[in-house]
Amino acid sequence: MRPKITIIAIFICLTLLAFALPSFGSDGNTYFNIPVKTLLSEPSKDANKVYDIPVDVKILGISEDGNWYKVRIEFDFVFLGHYKYTGWAYAPVSDILAQKNLTVNR
Repeated sequence: MRPKITIIAIFICLTLLAFALPSFGSDGNTYFNIPVKTLLSEPSKDANKVYDIPVDVKILGISEDGNWYKVRIEFDFVFLGHYKYTGWAYAPVSDILAQKNLTVNR
């Protein structure tokens, strides 16, 4: 009877550890995968299409302060190779919104 309880206790501990591990590696940034393929004439889903982007552009995440965006650009030149670039782009959206909020509240 004793070994069975030990095995169950070990199983429960390992399960809890498996669920807790991702939180230890968290860096405070939020990650997602949003493809950007079409430019529209205005911020509405019913707006006219202005341009279809010929390369794969994906927004992968946002920094904790909301001013840096992780972006991946991927394209394929048939005979010259496949290129993929991933990096962080600075767009101070959070700072601009905070400034706008500050001026509205005054």
